[in-house]
Amino acid sequence: MNEEKKKTPLLPYEQVVKMIDERIAQEEQDVKVDERIARVEKAAEELEAKRKEERLDRKKKQCCLKRFLKKIIRCCKR
Repeated sequence: MNEEKKKTPLLPYEQVVKMIDERIAQEEQDVKVDERIARVEKAAEELEAKRKEERLDRKKKQCCLKRFLKKIIRCCKR
């Protein structure tokens, strides 16, 4: 009997898909479209700010490296 339970699914595939679709539909009704758009826009702004910060960090590192190399070249010329 235990072997039969392991072989047969508890619910048919179609019924599971239907239940999932109903659950998603209920959740979408609860969340307004404006709220979802606002969340997406906020996430986009945060991502853009992070990228700008990373670019500035790279530029600072490049400037420091250039200054360091210029100092080395000046020292070698003397």
